[in-house]
Amino acid sequence: MNELACSNKYRISHEFETVWLELDDRDPIVIGDFYGDPVTAIIDVDEKWCVIGGCGLIIYYLEEPFDDFAYNKISGQYREVRRIASNIWWVQEIEQIGVSEIRITLETGETHAIEITKAGR
Repeated sequence: MNELACSNKYRISHEFETVWLELDDRDPIVIGDFYGDPVTAIIDVDEKWCVIGGCGLIIYYLEEPFDDFAYNKISGQYREVRRIASNIWWVQEIEQIGVSEIRITLETGETHAIEITKAGR
């Protein structure tokens, strides 16, 4: 397993294309799968969400029930950004720039700011 990010409560790692979230009190949870392997990840300073990047982004909310990621599954636990073939972002770097905002850098050097929100909040 290759570590991508860690905090006091969480550790994000990957083995090949599969991304895992490790918590002290339960088995690891699959929180993503990336074509070409994930490249980077961050955990929110308040440990409310995390973001994994590579072939697009997966935003995963760090709260119960901690559903496993799966393709073609609708879940309030996570959301995907720019992972469709006709509209892919190849993400190289992610940094938190606000309470609920990140800046991503693409492999082209282009940057984008993204607000981390969840429906109903």
